Amino acid sequence: MTLVIAGVLVPATAGTAHAEDARDYKCVASSKASATDPGGRDAIATSRNKKDGTRFFRIEFVADGEHMYAANKSVFNNIKYRAYFQGTGKEWHWSLGPGKAIHDNLDLPEGHNVAINASPSVGFVDCGTNGGKT
Repeated sequence: MTLVIAGVLVPATAGTAHAEDARDYKCVASSKASATDPGGRDAIATSRNKKDGTRFFRIEFVADGEHMYAANKSVFNNIKYRAYFQGTGKEWHWSLGPGKAIHDNLDLPEGHNVAINASPSVGFVDCGTNGGKT
């Protein structure tokens, strides 16, 4: 709806949400020894909206079976996910829109460091860690 006041067009915004700001997101990344894959390390990086915790994007590596998970539960149109497996020459890439998620079961050799990262289509909120290990 648009209101005309004194010949000036004014958008009616009462009751509508403002555009989400990338600076409203905070990245928390961690890794830990896998409980079921000796020598392996699970890693996760989640960027969550500080004002609305239901909005987030995440990338996760699970060492046991080399599983990759990614989710975009934010309002960002495109999140690019990347995982790099040091010493294997392999990388994993995925791009997800709002409300989308993916799971891949990878076939990787044991003992390689894993770096994961999630990057939205807006700047300042990349989220990742290099703490994983196959």
